[in-house]
Amino acid sequence: MPRTDLIIDLVKSASRGDQRGLKTTVESLAAEERSKNHGIMADRLVQAMRSGFNDAARAPSVWDKAQRVPDPDLFFEIIPERKLEELFLPGSSRFRVGKILT
Repeated sequence: MPRTDLIIDLVKSASRGDQRGLKTTVESLAAEERSKNHGIMADRLVQAMRSGFNDAARAPSVWDKAQRVPDPDLFFEIIPERKLEELFLPGSSRFRVGKILT
């Protein structure tokens, strides 16, 4: 597989949280590097992947995967000092802000 495709697959796997795809792609990149006699680079790729998996296992998740509910420690509510009705806004802005708030 061309290197460009491997890099794109790497990004796709990482963005989806697909650890199996990520591992396979990194291993393919490492094999390509080894075939070019770039053993140090291949080792660094594999080590980065392994340490990343270890870090991910220790890191708290933003979303509770079972319930798909955000972690309450990551969000907070600010109570506004004024009501929307007290603000001087053009009609179109008031409508848009109202749509966001409801």
